[in-house]
Amino acid sequence: MTLETLAISLIVTFALIRYNISIAVLAGALTLSILNGGNPFTDVTANLLDWSVWKLIATVVLAFTLGYSMKTYGFLEKITEFMLSNFGYYSLAIIPMLIGLLPMPGGALISAIMLGDIVKKFKIPGEKATFVNYWFRHVWVTIWPLYPNVIIGLGILEVDYVNLAKSTYPIFIFSTLSGFLLLGKGRLERKKANNSNLFYLYPIFLLAFLTLILRIDLLISLLIVNFVLAIHARKLNKIPGILRETIDWKILLLVFSVMLYKRILETYGIAERFLTEIEGYVNPYVAAALLSFLVAFSTGIEMSYSSIALPLLTPFTGVGSIYYDRVLITFLYGFLGVMISPLHLCYVLTADYFKSSMLKTYKYLLIAALLTAVLPLLTIL
Repeated sequence: MTLETLAISLIVTFALIRYNISIAVLAGALTLSILNGGNPFTDVTANLLDWSVWKLIATVVLAFTLGYSMKTYGFLEKITEFMLSNFGYYSLAIIPMLIGLLPMPGGALISAIMLGDIVKKFKIPGEKATFVNYWFRHVWVTIWPLYPNVIIGLGILEVDYVNLAKSTYPIFIFSTLSGFLLLGKGRLERKKANNSNLFYLYPIFLLAFLTLILRIDLLISLLIVNFVLAIHARKLNKIPGILRETIDWKILLLVFSVMLYKRILETYGIAERFLTEIEGYVNPYVAAALLSFLVAFSTGIEMSYSSIALPLLTPFTGVGSIYYDRVLITFLYGFLGVMISPLHLCYVLTADYFKSSMLKTYKYLLIAALLTAVLPLLTIL
């Protein structure tokens, strides 16, 4: 297959992306199948019969379920009260980080609402408030196992969570440090608080224990944590409402389409030929960074680079046995592309809530992005 043929397929994908990324990836996958002489019906059927596809879909649904459950059962309100009383000014960062542990569409708006009174109390300008809430809400997205782009990455790379985290942890460390550098110093202002509210973080700690310490499969770990939470909350009547919020056909179609895309790339050897061709034009590290960044920036969606760029780059990153530095490059520049994209829903919602200028917020955002772009590279030199 020529680079021109692949370009046609990607153009179809990008033309549709602005409407719906799920349909875009599906269209791109089917187009690639047809252009390579395949049978789309056969490819789709094989994907439907693949257990790993349904396992990935179930994992994504359960990840969203945990976040909405903690919100519905009032856990997030208790956690916020604890953080504000104990960390004062620094709760501006800590609250969005905590909400960021529970991925949900438009979640940055939830943390923005929680920060409303704190922002007024410390007289934080709207642009800085927008940056702080938006940035810290997303520092986890390349490492925390609940994020769909991480879950999709596990499926594409065919590795367990710990191995992926070994690749991407520098992004979390340096994006967090960059954020605190721009947050600046403030009053700690510890007050008398109900420290028992810290207990409501237990679902997060339990998930981390099961996946990181016991190395239990993420799907099983999520089943256990969701079950424990539902029994503890004793509000089983709310479960149907929670599931209505978390079972989103667009997300489910995206996961299915991504795995179909991966299957077609592997079946017809497209990824290998694509990487061979671009290596003739540019260094493969630069190519991986650019592809991941451009896909992410053009969509403003976290799942885009793991859904579109990563499957094309598997000959570069490895599958099963991965190159940590190459996976780091792919995720790092995908993360940065999403974070500085003006199409990112969380950015738009946060700026609107704080009545701030997105353009003026870039004076913080670009500095943080630049530091995060450079510093993690020190870990692989």
